[in-house]
Amino acid sequence: MTEFYVYLNSQDSTNLRKNNSPSEFFVQFPKSYQLEDLWKCALIEVTLTCDFKPRSSRLYVCCDIVQDSYVRNTSLPVLRNIEISGRYNRIKTETFTNPVYTRIKVHTLDSIRIVLKDENLNPIIFESNDFHCLLHFKKVWAP
Repeated sequence: MTEFYVYLNSQDSTNLRKNNSPSEFFVQFPKSYQLEDLWKCALIEVTLTCDFKPRSSRLYVCCDIVQDSYVRNTSLPVLRNIEISGRYNRIKTETFTNPVYTRIKVHTLDSIRIVLKDENLNPIIFESNDFHCLLHFKKVWAP
């Protein structure tokens, strides 16, 4: 296996984590993925409602399995930042044609925690129940 996709929903694993929300959720996989050698991950699609507070022009999608990046004078495990601009009816679906890959810091993948933060790194509060995202994992081939 050199690549695979993971479809995540904030409603996943609610039997294990009752406090899962669109802005912070934990997903336990039914099986573990063994990631030998080096792997990277990218957020390639996201669907979210735009009725969140506080209003923000940018969202940071953080994930506990990726290496930290520098963001606003701190270190965070950011998968991608998403610009929220223009007017959206209620739901924004975006597919990223130029994925940004971040190195994975685990060798066994059996769960993922996703946290969304606003442009000031404050927690987001959604008035809806769902956040969907698609992650692409790929093996890095060393020379």
